[in-house]
Amino acid sequence: MAFPENLDQFFDTDDFAVQAIINTSPTPRTINVIFESPTEGVQMYETAVESDAPFLKCKTSDLSGVTRSNTVTVNAVVYKIGKIAQDGNGTSKIYLKT
Repeated sequence: MAFPENLDQFFDTDDFAVQAIINTSPTPRTINVIFESPTEGVQMYETAVESDAPFLKCKTSDLSGVTRSNTVTVNAVVYKIGKIAQDGNGTSKIYLKT
């Protein structure tokens, strides 16, 4: 079930959203996203390290034709697209790799 709210307001760049360029072929496209770059603890043998775990949220309708073979540029940094997870509410979460 999709949000009854207008998702365009949620992804307005005047508030929290930023623009991202999804490098689709033949023409890249620009979409508005909520970008997050938290860290997550990773245990490697007896050592704990912190690792970036960037992801973005966007409207699912903006992802037509987007695959894991595409890249996305956010804040002048190019990321590889990892897993794309739809939440069933009209938005999706894209996990990014550096």
